[in-house]
Amino acid sequence: MNLKALVRLCRPHQWVKNLLVILPLAAAHQINDIPLLLRALLACAVFCLTASSVYAFNDALDVESDRLHADKRKRPVASGEVSEHQALGLAFLLAGVSVSVAAVLSYRVLLCVGGYLLLNLLYTRVLKRMVLLDVICLTGFYLIRILTGHLATDVPFSPWLTAFALFLFFSLALMKRSSELVALAARGELVTSGRKYRSVDLQCVNQFGASSGTTSVLVLALYIDRGSQKWGHYQDPWLLWLLCPLVLYWLGRAWILTARGEMNSDPVLFALLDRASQVTAALAICIFIFASVGVPV
Repeated sequence: MNLKALVRLCRPHQWVKNLLVILPLAAAHQINDIPLLLRALLACAVFCLTASSVYAFNDALDVESDRLHADKRKRPVASGEVSEHQALGLAFLLAGVSVSVAAVLSYRVLLCVGGYLLLNLLYTRVLKRMVLLDVICLTGFYLIRILTGHLATDVPFSPWLTAFALFLFFSLALMKRSSELVALAARGELVTSGRKYRSVDLQCVNQFGASSGTTSVLVLALYIDRGSQKWGHYQDPWLLWLLCPLVLYWLGRAWILTARGEMNSDPVLFALLDRASQVTAALAICIFIFASVGVPV
């Protein structure tokens, strides 16, 4: 058994997405509440196991189509490093552990994990071959993580955070499809393998995705103007306005790189490895901290 291949099958680099579970606690300025933070971290770990089980399950089922794909054929199951039976066994093991731990946390977290698994199954079998419904489903995966963070810590539901995440992650999901269509056009092909998108859809996908990203910045601006002072979380809320040009810069740059064919097929992986994205994220965190505690004078 190839342990390195099994680890790759779990896609640990994708676990960063599960930090969204902690986001509601951070947005509510309760990240220093140790018991709540521990519950959020445990829920985050649950989603790491859940997501890895889904990756292993999907790779086992999609092995034939993955072998025909330029990049996916390098995956452990498609390349033959891990057998389909081993992948399925790992998937069920991880799913069983995640469901068990979720049940210990709360029945509401268990429902979120169960809903995530069912939605993934529906996506794999049906929705990923349906134009736009596939990206709506991908957006739903991110929103479920945020909802789990609310339910695991009993932090009040935030419509601002939900609206911002909805438009931002819908934009990123369309960016993923756009990068696939750019690669498709470069190969001179007309239709994506296993999906219903065509090369002629590229302009529409780009426009829809860019406008959704811009809408997320608009939601952020409305929150800063109307909501940031309402709950008294910030000493210097005016600093939050600096987040708007940062998000606009990052989204604009990401979409330009996508149009050039320089975007990784996974925007999240791109953000992790890209130096400009790392600097942008660090600046955003600094702005959030200084807005919360105040600028030292």
